[in-house]
Amino acid sequence: LFFSYSTRKKIPILTIYENEISNCFSHLFSDSLFNFNINHINQIEYEKISEYSLIILDHLSDITGTLTSKLEKHIQAGNSLFVFPNKQLDTESYYKFCEKLNIDFIYDWKESEEKVEMINYQHPIFKSVFNKKATNINLPSTKGSFLIRKNLQSKRRDILNFIDKSPFLSEYIYKKG
Repeated sequence: LFFSYSTRKKIPILTIYENEISNCFSHLFSDSLFNFNINHINQIEYEKISEYSLIILDHLSDITGTLTSKLEKHIQAGNSLFVFPNKQLDTESYYKFCEKLNIDFIYDWKESEEKVEMINYQHPIFKSVFNKKATNINLPSTKGSFLIRKNLQSKRRDILNFIDKSPFLSEYIYKKG
């Protein structure tokens, strides 16, 4: 008997944090499938950014022009970026970041409890997850969220939405990433 199977390289992931790393990432990417790395915002090795398939910005209050440029090249090459903004973000730096990557503008934190009500079952992230639309699914709720202003250049695909149809989690298409 002969068996043939493919082995994948570990998926390289980088989390960039400012004050403290969110524990959820260490747990989420603890599987042997991932090569999980963590860098403080002041210790980024910019020349190695292109080596990562996914970069996570973990509650950065400011996104510098240098980091924005490196992330733009990272995404253009077909890689992914996940952004968890800081409540006390620097509006100007995030505006420039959003403008450069053609995504909607994040401009203000709104304290209000909201419940996620809509799942985009057509989104590729849910491929092979649901056989039919779930009726009694327990979706997350928040104690606050960011307000966004539409960027006419953005190509947004909503993944999860609040009851008012504003996005809770969205994907943006930019070049190959």
